[in-house]
Amino acid sequence: MPLETKKISDYEIEITETVQTTEVKKTVYDRAFIETQLASIQKQRDEFVALRDAEIAKCQSIIDEMDALDIASREDIVEPITPTPEELPGDTEVI
Repeated sequence: MPLETKKISDYEIEITETVQTTEVKKTVYDRAFIETQLASIQKQRDEFVALRDAEIAKCQSIIDEMDALDIASREDIVEPITPTPEELPGDTEVI
C-alpha cells in the first residue's frame, strides 16, 4: 500500500494512503499522541501476555501434579455436561 508523507510542523506528519485502490484517506497525526498511544498499547499487551503466561504456568503446574499422581486424561468426554432443568436453581427456564 503506497504511502505519501508530508511534514506539517515540528510535531506533526500527514500521511496519505490509498485504501482499496479507489479511496484516498488523509490523516493528520500529532507525534505526542502517537507516542502516548504506542506506550499505552504496549503496556496493555504486556499486561495481557503476563496474565496469559500465569494461566499457562498454572495449567502446566496442575498437569505436572496430575502426572506425578498418575492421573490420566479421559478420552471419551467430547462436550460439556449440561444440567437438567431440575438441577437449575430457582425459577430458571431452559430455552
